[in-house]
Amino acid sequence: MQKIEKYFNNNEINNTTYNKNLDFNVPNSYLFNTLVDINMWANDLDFLEEHLERPKQEKFRNLVLSRDKNCIIDSERHIPDECDACHIIEVKDGGTYDVDNGLLINKNHHKSFDDNKWCINPETLCIDILCDDRNIVGSIIEYKGNKINVEANNIMKLYLRKRWKKYLEYKSSYKFL
Repeated sequence: MQKIEKYFNNNEINNTTYNKNLDFNVPNSYLFNTLVDINMWANDLDFLEEHLERPKQEKFRNLVLSRDKNCIIDSERHIPDECDACHIIEVKDGGTYDVDNGLLINKNHHKSFDDNKWCINPETLCIDILCDDRNIVGSIIEYKGNKINVEANNIMKLYLRKRWKKYLEYKSSYKFL
């Protein structure tokens, strides 16, 4: 319980009531409606943080989807349901849930983007790949040099530049086997 008390302000804790099953009854709480056992919360702060972030991610996805409409890499092959709202700069690396920090891309390409197997040149908006080996970079190799389908404003370009810098550092140190 101490971990949770540190995480929530006093008003939420003071308004909390417990029943004999240790279920939370907290007003206005997406988070508490999803859990049954308070011990799960007290022992797993990472789980708690994930549930606090979920509503932000859902809103972020809706904003990115509204702006991009389709996959920015290949709208002919990848419908929106097959796509993720990808953070250009991941939240864990200081990125935000700002729509300009997002791109709608196929789930597989999202994974390889997060793994630095490809990146978007912020000046040309073209796809650059880590290497020409499909076994390393996957299907993104088909889009090497293609321009993404998004209107990049100045704020998005700042995010892309930051990501590009990180990618170039990774690419220069990558050891090809």
